[in-house]
Amino acid sequence: MEPVGKSSGIRIGDLPADVIKHILVFLPIKDAARTSVLSRKWRYLWRSIHQLVFDDDFALIPQHLTDSELTVTSKQIMLDIYKCLLFHDGPITKFVLSIPALCSCDAEVDHVVLYLSSKGVEDLTLVFEAFDSDIDDYRMHLSLFPAPRLKSLTLESCELTPPSWVVCCACPANIEIVAPFLKSFEFVGSSKDICFKCTPLLSFVSLDVLNDTHTLEMVSFFASLPVLRQFWVRYNFLKQPAAGDRSVYPTLPVLLHLLEILNVRGIDFDGLGSERFVCLIMSSPNLRRLTVQVNANQLYDQLANNETTGIRRLLEVEDCPGSSHCLRHLREFRIEHSRGTRVELHIVRFVLATAPLLQMVHVTPECKVLTMKIIKFMKEVMHYTRLSQEVKFIYDWEEEE
Repeated sequence: MEPVGKSSGIRIGDLPADVIKHILVFLPIKDAARTSVLSRKWRYLWRSIHQLVFDDDFALIPQHLTDSELTVTSKQIMLDIYKCLLFHDGPITKFVLSIPALCSCDAEVDHVVLYLSSKGVEDLTLVFEAFDSDIDDYRMHLSLFPAPRLKSLTLESCELTPPSWVVCCACPANIEIVAPFLKSFEFVGSSKDICFKCTPLLSFVSLDVLNDTHTLEMVSFFASLPVLRQFWVRYNFLKQPAAGDRSVYPTLPVLLHLLEILNVRGIDFDGLGSERFVCLIMSSPNLRRLTVQVNANQLYDQLANNETTGIRRLLEVEDCPGSSHCLRHLREFRIEHSRGTRVELHIVRFVLATAPLLQMVHVTPECKVLTMKIIKFMKEVMHYTRLSQEVKFIYDWEEEE
């Protein structure tokens, strides 16, 4: 029998080293380092944890610093990160650098990226959220690509600018990403063209590109994403006219047959912009959820009703190529920042007429839109013909900040 008063549980210090290192992953890195004082067994364990997160818990930059003070503080933070990497021993599968206002440290971050490229990083997040809008975005160091083990990449306020010797012959883009194990890619910031050349496992792509310099050719772009299931994009990435656009209707359905979630923000219905949007949804036969946000004004309302180039003509069900097959699996449709325009009405009418399994139409009007205009919008929508008798309409007003 076990002596009375003696616990039969296992003390944390008796756990295997691998289990302890897994526990340390959930601690802020400073706290993980402090465990070295607990015992000789714990002394070096934090140095081999496979996930490193440098965020506000690691260093918090005060606001209202002068430019010189901000630079000095940023350099000191990067020096502390260097020290952690210097002591680290073993692979790094996940690395997060998310410290707001970190500035004037492009060279130091380059060194970190170069170091990570040799450590087998699988999940990389770089977020630079500046207090001051005048601070330039970090220019991503291309030593990361090709990245043979990278599975998830998140970049915010970063810029992808290739050196002069980079040439992409296989696709019309200036940035070529070769990452055969990459599964998730998120990008926010300014960039030149992005091309996924060897990404057979990439299923989630989010592109919030702030500048408008792209010349994307849709067939080449989606051909490199054979298992794409979720696509979030700001529309200026898609709207640039490209040669042969009108011939992509029969080609894209083969490329986007796995796409289930599509979120398109900032749609401009101006000529080819309308055709590209229609082409995109027509080419996604297994779409489950569609979210749109329209850049709508009086001009676009006029374009929407144009008999030759308007969205109204393009969304006429009987005239749509492949209309009998599109949206047949759609369950949820959302319009964000709605202004109650004719453009949006045409899109809603098209969705209701082509989605037999639709369950919800969710409209979020902009807070500044007059209530009577939205009520008129709602009344008109309620009279549209719908294939699904189970659809519910939800109108959710945004709160004014």
